[in-house]
Amino acid sequence: MKSNTTRAWLAYPDSPEQPLYFLDKEEQLIGRGEGCHIIVDDRYVSRRQAKIYWKAGLLILEDYGHNPILLNGEPIREVMLKDGDMLTIGSKQFIVRIISAKEEAQGEFGVHENIGKVENGWDESVAKSQMDYSVKSEKVRKGSFVRSILLALLAVLIGIVLLYGAFLVYEKVLLPIKERHTPKIDKPTNRSFSENNRLASLRLTSIAGLNVASDNEQ
Repeated sequence: MKSNTTRAWLAYPDSPEQPLYFLDKEEQLIGRGEGCHIIVDDRYVSRRQAKIYWKAGLLILEDYGHNPILLNGEPIREVMLKDGDMLTIGSKQFIVRIISAKEEAQGEFGVHENIGKVENGWDESVAKSQMDYSVKSEKVRKGSFVRSILLALLAVLIGIVLLYGAFLVYEKVLLPIKERHTPKIDKPTNRSFSENNRLASLRLTSIAGLNVASDNEQ
């Protein structure tokens, strides 16, 4: 929910007090598409690049484009915006302005370095919410990194198990089936060849003996 005591806008860095886009809605889309609230005409910007929304009095930027938005020179996906943050969207650069009603009434429009301090016009509960959100975001980022590593290791382990399983299936199932359906061709060996020669010699000897016996009888 947007805070009723806070105003925010996007401006060019060299004219931070001249709003280009007021961030006065619960949710606003950023992109180069016609349906976006904040249109950035740049070919490196997606049609629907990101959204800016209010949550518990905090201004949140969630980026889901192919080319990430840079926050103070660093790529982001989801982050809490602070007064004075620099956003690079495609080739365009904007400064984030967030001021309280008290600051606006007093004309205190300086870019704050210590956002969240009560003396800069911020409510103490808002400052605490900012700190809690920052800590939570950092934990989420670290948790995502650890999960990515674990998932990568799990994928490698699953790949090894699948390869080993495929090898066992081939060796224990497919290879025996292939051997059963492959006709066997008996190749002559030295022993069978010698045996054949011996049998042939015996036959010839027998025939010769018969012929001799026949001649004697005559």
